[in-house]
Amino acid sequence: MRTWRPHDVSVSDHWQVREKIVVLKEYRLDIMNLVHNIPLAGKTKYRILQHFYWPSLFSDVASYCRSCKTCQLVGKPNATIGKAPLKPIAAVKELFSRIIIDVVGPLPRTKSGYRYLFAVLDQATGYPEAIPLKEVSATTVSDALVKLFTQFGFPEEIQSDRGSNFMSSVFQIFMYKLAIKQLPSTAYQPQAQGALERYPQVLKNMLRTYCLEHEED
Repeated sequence: MRTWRPHDVSVSDHWQVREKIVVLKEYRLDIMNLVHNIPLAGKTKYRILQHFYWPSLFSDVASYCRSCKTCQLVGKPNATIGKAPLKPIAAVKELFSRIIIDVVGPLPRTKSGYRYLFAVLDQATGYPEAIPLKEVSATTVSDALVKLFTQFGFPEEIQSDRGSNFMSSVFQIFMYKLAIKQLPSTAYQPQAQGALERYPQVLKNMLRTYCLEHEED
């Protein structure tokens, strides 16, 4: 056995230190298969490190991901993401008091007719939601938000880009009636949506990976 502490946990937090199993060589491939080859997998190395350890773990996982056919088709594994322009983000202390919304798509149509994902991110926690939609009119987006509000309550502010559906009179009246402040991103400065920029790409890669493994709706 071996102990492990998450990188963001201080040494004094003994209760978060975990015991890990040191894996024999003949079982390492089975563990990598189990962790990596599942729908919506990701962060293979980190997932393994939470429960297991062996001396060549980092290099073994890197080689495994490079040899994964699905990863090669979906995108480059372990790719370095370019630095985005820095933009201060106001601190939000209360859960779901400010959310960021965006639309992902159009995507290949599913058997049920869905072509879009309505992406929502809670700015306080980074908690994401993705709602499938057949179209993204102001009315459809408003209906999707109402369903979301029944789960989490009403936010005080909603940040969005300047898409025609979000800037339409229908959507603005919807926001006004619910007493929610709308925060459209500044024109010619899409970085204002930066907190949500990575999420749509992650969603697309997850969907591609799942569809390659499961050719169904």
